[in-house]
Amino acid sequence: MLGCSRLFACTGEKDELVPREIGIRFVEAVKESEWNGDIEFIEIEGEGHCFQAANPEAEKAKDLIQRK
Repeated sequence: MLGCSRLFACTGEKDELVPREIGIRFVEAVKESEWNGDIEFIEIEGEGHCFQAANPEAEKAKDLIQRK
């Protein structure tokens, strides 16, 4: 059971390690579980795997990190 009420899953459009389909399947599995929170899937255009960790000062990384 997840210990939160909100969750988002994120992948970069060019992510070869965690492609969009995997992110979508993860979100669907969470929705089908007994967890009753809100979940959102986000795909960041033009970015690859862990782009926000590789360059946290980039505008797209800042937007993602500050997302509420």
